[in-house]
Amino acid sequence: MSLSLFRGSLVLPDTIIEDGLLVVDEGCICFAGPQAEAPYEDVSFAVAIPGGYIAPGFVDIHVHGGAGADYMDGSLEAIHASNRAHAHHGTTTLFPTTTTGQPGQISRMLKG
Repeated sequence: MSLSLFRGSLVLPDTIIEDGLLVVDEGCICFAGPQAEAPYEDVSFAVAIPGGYIAPGFVDIHVHGGAGADYMDGSLEAIHASNRAHAHHGTTTLFPTTTTGQPGQISRMLKG
């Protein structure tokens, strides 16, 4: 069993719960709400996020690169560097975007 608990300001679609708890079991969210309403008696082992927010990952639908790398470089190194930089800041999904370039350059980027 893989159970993870996170305590802190929980961002929900319609509100922010200051004393929130997020419970993830086997990769699925099974509880997100006020800590006082949690279906667990002991949440002392939960990871505390003081001064931060527990929120869904960001989705970036228009991105050219990151960390000094550009997707138009067409290399795996550039893709990995950009993706790591975005993941580090909370992006869980992104759509690499081309810029104007020669057909060969755009082809390399798409095959990257």
